[in-house]
Amino acid sequence: MIAAPPTVGIVSTTKNAHHLHDWIAYHKKMGVDYIALYFDDAEQDQQNIKIANRYDGVTSIIGYRAGDAPTLTTKQLSNVLDGLNYLKGKGCDWVFHIDDDELIYVKPDATIGEAIARLKGINDCHGLICRNYESLRTLPGVEDYNYFRAEKWFVTQAMLAYPNGKSAANIRFEGQLSARGVHRFRFDNGPTKQCQQNDIVILHYPFHIFSRFYEKCKDGGVAHNSPFALYKLIGAAIGDSVNEHLPARLYQTTVVSSENRIENLRRRGKVVELDVMGKAEATSRRLPGAGTRVEASQHDGNDYHAHIETRNIALVQHDPQPG
Repeated sequence: MIAAPPTVGIVSTTKNAHHLHDWIAYHKKMGVDYIALYFDDAEQDQQNIKIANRYDGVTSIIGYRAGDAPTLTTKQLSNVLDGLNYLKGKGCDWVFHIDDDELIYVKPDATIGEAIARLKGINDCHGLICRNYESLRTLPGVEDYNYFRAEKWFVTQAMLAYPNGKSAANIRFEGQLSARGVHRFRFDNGPTKQCQQNDIVILHYPFHIFSRFYEKCKDGGVAHNSPFALYKLIGAAIGDSVNEHLPARLYQTTVVSSENRIENLRRRGKVVELDVMGKAEATSRRLPGAGTRVEASQHDGNDYHAHIETRNIALVQHDPQPG
């Protein structure tokens, strides 16, 4: 007998997210119960806070702040540990830590919670490892666009960004839970059992916004502690060049995928085609209440300070062993 679906939560650190409405709506339609959004620059991100406040089960929280300007990784780890405690208080069983350019995708016809419940031996797992697929940008040029809705091709191996997936944490276990890097969780009071599975994957859209991409390439990616070779490669090529068109040209030649490239990857079995938003719509039609929005009158978006929480977030030092 398949157990009842667990209560699922997401914790995420966000800053000036593109298409946050679709990011939240997608996950609500896929059965996510609670989302804790930690805003890294709340004062400059009021429009996204207004968007988040329109959804039931989504909480806007001011992200970790410190005078010594910690790295992005340190901020994320501090926020995620606070988010785990917050979502545990909400009654969540499983919590995913993902970014605002990532979606949790379920291969079978199921919600995220149903897919977890169907996994053999899942109740004995501390963490659930999810592979990642990397979205291809197919729109020529450098213009912004809604990649969540437009893109359907995903690389399944030899990614340009990170290849090691991410994990969800089973927070029903008693004991101290911590983040081991930004990709894994662990329990500090004993061995951590991480379970492999293939039904749930993380869809990553890493290069679709040119302005974000360019910022990460500056100084060879060092300023952002980027481990991604592509950022460092293009950062080194840009260097001290006075050619203002060079970044956009390199973006076009290294990131944007032509039909020929996609066909070549398809023949080698390295890409899959997914109708991501279509699947979410189909899932929500059989899940009463999934993806529903709270009426705007209940969350007055103009009353900004009334709808973002301030929490006492403890500083968590970066663990260099992602494990």
